[in-house]
Amino acid sequence: MFRILYLSTANQAFSSGDLSELLQKARARNNAAHVTGMLVHSDGDFLQVLEGEPEDVIGVYDRISVDPRHRDVSLLQRGLGFGDRLFPNWSMGFMRVPDQTLVDEVVGVNSRVKLRYLDAMSALDFLLACSRSQT
Repeated sequence: MFRILYLSTANQAFSSGDLSELLQKARARNNAAHVTGMLVHSDGDFLQVLEGEPEDVIGVYDRISVDPRHRDVSLLQRGLGFGDRLFPNWSMGFMRVPDQTLVDEVVGVNSRVKLRYLDAMSALDFLLACSRSQT
């Protein structure tokens, strides 16, 4: 199982409708490629993890990394993961964390979140916590 974890910044404001459209398309593409993962949007940033076979995950990430709707794509983790997928049930799980929301209100972690300041391990833990209360 191969995993890519990245962070990026939106080039535009994303409405609920914009995010719904993005998710619908991403879920269809990921499902066809047998890629699973989780996406969080907060305060103009995206945090996403993708999992699956290396060629499938790399293909999805390569397409995402050149998408003009975001910039400053920072690769936090890329490589083989240990064990099974962490997000096996989500072609693309999603959570929108309202700007300046206390994390403990969203996922039960007691601090404020700014996705930009998470290291790879903290980001993955945060995505796992979000997936447990995922919509």
